Amino acid sequence: MKTERQFPSQEPEKPMVWLSKMCSYSERVAIALDELGIEFDRVDVDLGNKPASLYEVNPKGFVPVMKDQGRNISESYIILQYMDEMWSKEGHSGLLPKSPADRAVARTWCEFINANIGKAFQGIFAAKNNSDEEAAKIKVLDGLKTITDAMRSESDGPFFFGTSFGIVDIMLAPHVQRFVALKDIKTCEVPDSDDFKRFHLWWKAVQQHPSFQSAGATADFIVIGYKKHVERKAASKAAESAKE
Repeated sequence: MKTERQFPSQEPEKPMVWLSKMCSYSERVAIALDELGIEFDRVDVDLGNKPASLYEVNPKGFVPVMKDQGRNISESYIILQYMDEMWSKEGHSGLLPKSPADRAVARTWCEFINANIGKAFQGIFAAKNNSDEEAAKIKVLDGLKTITDAMRSESDGPFFFGTSFGIVDIMLAPHVQRFVALKDIKTCEVPDSDDFKRFHLWWKAVQQHPSFQSAGATADFIVIGYKKHVERKAASKAAESAKE
């Protein structure tokens, strides 16, 4: 199916995108690019050795970043909205719903995911002690329960708004993938209960969706990456203790 720009291009057709495979926020953008069939040039970023080009487009050195039409666009949620407005794929309804009321609902839950689930998940690995780690896990599950209730109220599924895979699904999926993949490392697990029945319906559908399968990180990749992260963190802590 053909994908076209909705506005005249002032620059080369392909955007350039800086992404890291280990970054859940980058994965959102990768999935959306695949979902909309957007051709782009990719710069793979090693978070432990970031390229100079990344700092040229984002002085903070954060990913993801998209360079398009002479502009540097950062923050995954903003990039997703930009792509939805800039490109149209034949036969595809877009990342955001068409109804203004539904768009408002979608934006509300995207903000919720950023403020609650994404940050809470990061808190699991940033925790300095077991108590902080457990609190972060509880916060992630509380957030997932809240959005599961919203899914149940919004549609019968399988996706947030029903049969269309859209921006809310893309915002949430990479965090869930990491949470589920790490259940053996951090004993993180979504309960198999009636409260989460709608969540599991959604997650099964997401895992089978083509753009998630094509652009999403595999569970094995996530586990290996985070094991290395934990090992580096332990080694750094041991080195600091040795200095004391």
